[in-house]
Amino acid sequence: VAKKFGSMSGDAVGSFDPNFLATEDDVVDQRNAFRMTHEIMRQKAFDPFVLKPLSPDANFSVDDDVAVDAWIRQNSHSGYHLSCTCAMGSVVDQDGKVM
Repeated sequence: VAKKFGSMSGDAVGSFDPNFLATEDDVVDQRNAFRMTHEIMRQKAFDPFVLKPLSPDANFSVDDDVAVDAWIRQNSHSGYHLSCTCAMGSVVDQDGKVM
């Protein structure tokens, strides 16, 4: 994970690069997941729910590694939560100390 900070000041804005798809293994894993999802959605059981492919369109070749990789890079994103979590109940005591 690449972190870049121009200043140690508490009010400085930094940048964060999680390096998604930075390695060939990352790309291959996503390509395989894409193809598996495509195959699952083509099963007869899904016919009543799928009117037509939305993206990529019906003419897209899932066998073309370059096209699949480009589609993934242009259309995928992470659900990665960059900071904090939502507290479930009280997390500090009456003096403001984390419990």
